[in-house]
Amino acid sequence: MPSSTAVFNGTVGILPTRQQAAQFGGYFTATNPTPGTGITGGLVTGFSATADGLMTISNGGGRTIYLDALSLMISGTVPTGTTVQKLAVFLENGTVAPSAGSSVVAAKALNSTAGLPTSSATVNVFVGGMATIPAAVGTRTLIANASLPTSLGVTGDTYVYNFGGDPAQQSGALTAVRATAPARIVTSCNPVVVPPNYTAILDWWWITQAANAPVMEYELGWFEL
Repeated sequence: MPSSTAVFNGTVGILPTRQQAAQFGGYFTATNPTPGTGITGGLVTGFSATADGLMTISNGGGRTIYLDALSLMISGTVPTGTTVQKLAVFLENGTVAPSAGSSVVAAKALNSTAGLPTSSATVNVFVGGMATIPAAVGTRTLIANASLPTSLGVTGDTYVYNFGGDPAQQSGALTAVRATAPARIVTSCNPVVVPPNYTAILDWWWITQAANAPVMEYELGWFEL
C-alpha cells in the first residue's frame, strides 16, 4: 500500500474504520504504562505556550498520522472547583519534544502481525506535572481549539476528545449528581493530521482549577496511512 494512499476493499482515499485499520496494521495506541495507575498532571488554569503541555506527537516516518481519539481517565486525585477543560492543538514543522516534565511512551500497533512498518510516531506525555514545551523553531500553527464542560471533576470520570468527530456531538446535561457520580463526557474537535516531519503539540488546562493536580490515565489512538 503506498504511503500516501489508503486502499481498502478497492476504495481509494477513504479513511478505514478502526477495525479495518487495526487488521491491516495501520492503527496505533499509546497509553499509560500500568492500567489503573494514573500519572500526576499539573495544576494549570490558563493557556501557556510553554507550561501546559499534555503530549507531543512527532512524525519521523513516511506515512501520515491521523489522530483519532484521546481519553483522559481520572483514576486518583481530582481537582476542585473545575468547570471546563480546554485542549489546544498546534502543528509545527520539524521535531518538537518537551524540554522537561515528560517521558516517551511506546506506540503500539493493535495488530503487530500485519507486516506493515512500525509506527512513525514518537509520543511524549506529561509526567509529574505538565510538560514544558520549547519555543517554536519552525512555523507553529493553531489547528484545533476544543472545550469540554465537566462541572466538578469526580474520581472515575472519563473525558474524551474525538478528532474530526461530528461537530454536533455532545454529552448530556450535567446535574448536581456530578458531586458523586462519575461520568463519560465527550466532545469533538477539528481533525488533526500530522504529515511526515511535523509535530502535533497538545496543550491542556482546566478553567478555574482551584486545588489538587489531577491523577489521570490516558489513551491516544491514531491511524497511520
